[in-house]
Amino acid sequence: MMSRHRIAVFDLDDTLYHEHDYVVSAFSYIARDLSHRYALDYDAMVGTMMSAGNPFDNLLRYISHTATPITEDVAWLVDTYRNHPPTLELSADAKRTIEMLQAHNVELAIITDGRVTSQNNKIKALGLNRIVKPENIIVSEAVEGDKLSGKPFELLVAQAGPDNEYTYIGDNPAKDFVWPNRHNWTTIALADTSGINIHRQEWDKFPAINRPRHIVDNLLDIVPLIVKPNIVN
Repeated sequence: MMSRHRIAVFDLDDTLYHEHDYVVSAFSYIARDLSHRYALDYDAMVGTMMSAGNPFDNLLRYISHTATPITEDVAWLVDTYRNHPPTLELSADAKRTIEMLQAHNVELAIITDGRVTSQNNKIKALGLNRIVKPENIIVSEAVEGDKLSGKPFELLVAQAGPDNEYTYIGDNPAKDFVWPNRHNWTTIALADTSGINIHRQEWDKFPAINRPRHIVDNLLDIVPLIVKPNIVN
């Protein structure tokens, strides 16, 4: 008889790191590149992209006012944003949470919606590729289905086995918890205590199937919800 295992499955953006940090990283990369090529003001370009409105329209408008001829266009800016090598770091709480789960032999996985290149660049920058097994990192574009389609979750279960104790940790009520709730996973949301998440957590606007079983303010608080004495890894 096969033993059951605990598997903690993490969302990526705004769960293991703040997606706002990726935005800042991308804008900084773009501004640094253009400042080197054209001697444009780095700080002014970053500030322009961070201001209200479309960041790339704002940037191109600013550059046009400097009378600097450039060859880069919106398509280049979008491509660079999506594919740049980001500067990201796991928070101390995220690192400690992972260490504590590993100490209790909890297997780790990541299911994230997005493009393969962008998401894998984030995972590599955060060092998660050295922590999570490659087969346990599932990006929606690679499986041609997002979280609501169920395909990423189904692939993980097919690989790891259906009889394990699964927990999904995410942040977005629109799509993170629907499939796991329907399949009796433990679901945990990390509350947006900083107010900078990309997706707003307006829980009362969503039906029960979209809402997690637990909401925690700190990632460390997921550990006692996952580590239970009745499962032996």
